[in-house]
Amino acid sequence: MNQLNYKLGFVFVFALNIIISATVFAGVNNFFTQPGPTQFTLKAPFAKIAEIKKTEPNFLNLKEHKFDGEVIYSFNGVDTVIPVGINLKGFSTLFNCDFPKLELKIDKSKKTIFSGNKKIDLNTHCADPVGKMDSEPFAFYRSMNNSLREVVAYKILQSLGLVTFETRAVMVKYIDIESNAVPPHASKDQYQAFFIEDKSVFMERNSYTEIFGKSDPFKSINLAKKKTTEEQYQFISVADNAAKFDLMNLATIELLQNIITNGDWFIKANSTDFRKLNATDLKEELWNMKLFSDSTGKWVALAQDFNLSSLSFIEIAGAPAEAFPISRKFSSQLAPVQREALKSLLESKRAEILKHLDVLAADSEYQKIKTFITARINILSTELSKK
Repeated sequence: MNQLNYKLGFVFVFALNIIISATVFAGVNNFFTQPGPTQFTLKAPFAKIAEIKKTEPNFLNLKEHKFDGEVIYSFNGVDTVIPVGINLKGFSTLFNCDFPKLELKIDKSKKTIFSGNKKIDLNTHCADPVGKMDSEPFAFYRSMNNSLREVVAYKILQSLGLVTFETRAVMVKYIDIESNAVPPHASKDQYQAFFIEDKSVFMERNSYTEIFGKSDPFKSINLAKKKTTEEQYQFISVADNAAKFDLMNLATIELLQNIITNGDWFIKANSTDFRKLNATDLKEELWNMKLFSDSTGKWVALAQDFNLSSLSFIEIAGAPAEAFPISRKFSSQLAPVQREALKSLLESKRAEILKHLDVLAADSEYQKIKTFITARINILSTELSKK
């Protein structure tokens, strides 16, 4: 999609947001739901970040580097500049991306649209894809370039009543703060991106404590840094920790993953359930999933990172919607009345789910995506009707 189409797409989004009083920013507000600007500029020492990424092979060490930058936006003809602290985020993206995800620490001394968020994360475009569409690493790069499509997955989660991080679709221009030039890996005028609620803010909002797998590979590191406590490493499998889980919660997450045909997620169901067979797996209990304990001690599962779903790869998803497999790991355990309730939920939210696709109105594959998601909803509704 060319840059003009990207901009046209945000004409629609921005039009929804334009009628707002500046008094919205006078107190604490929800940045993710309040109307306001959708175009931002981020200034940071991107050349320095790129150099550090080249020389530092340990991604955990990369996360320890801190940088200073600025977020700039315009509202009602007034430019606002917010000083921010910047950290690198992610797991796969730190390995694979020239332009990884970022965590921004907000200067709270000013009343801005970010009020209420001491931290906020920015999902970036990863890299400028070059080469054949279905080649690696091009495929991974291009999956991150369609950030607005990933936002749709988070919105569907909300429609299904699931706990999730808040998101806001935006367009971002990147400037190297030292040279005042566009950085090599973000040379276009604007890129699709989205702000996403930082985990620390999310946990504070919900009064949650994070739960980790017993064999979490970073357990010893995080304990040594006093980022976690021993009591947080409880998860063995859903079967082993059955009293802590709501099966409908897991089946609804599985439903979302089936709608967007995303196989890049895992929560260990039982002792014989493995994400990888005959291969080393550093994340053998949870992958693109998080667990939180609520105030009652029950565990709430949260799905994240949907860039490898069919939403992102619709251009090369040659097979029809019915050809994609259906995960039944949790839905197959539901009682008939629960399956019927899940089907009723899906049908009652059908229109709302499809409405979320409006943010992609300028996407060259919009109609194909809408047709695909509609077909998946039909298929899953029929699947849930089976005895």
